[in-house]
Amino acid sequence: MKRNGFVVLLEADIETIHKRLTEDTEGQAQRPGLTNMKQYEEIRYLLEYRRPFYKEAADYRIDTTKSSINQLAEKVILAFDAHVQARK
Repeated sequence: MKRNGFVVLLEADIETIHKRLTEDTEGQAQRPGLTNMKQYEEIRYLLEYRRPFYKEAADYRIDTTKSSINQLAEKVILAFDAHVQARK
């Protein structure tokens, strides 16, 4: 992906991810657990395991914890523009 594209890692802390998943009642039915752990522990475990791989794959990282969707979109656009300019 990095060779031909631009990878953005959208990050949040465990509490925020858990809150978002808990409040997303429509998505809950479509998101089965991946382990036998309780949801919060599963998030913590999976993030701990996967985070190094995510960070290595990312061209740019954005903390989504305290930003609105519009703010995040603007950050992604700015990061992409900078990425394109750097490749010229």
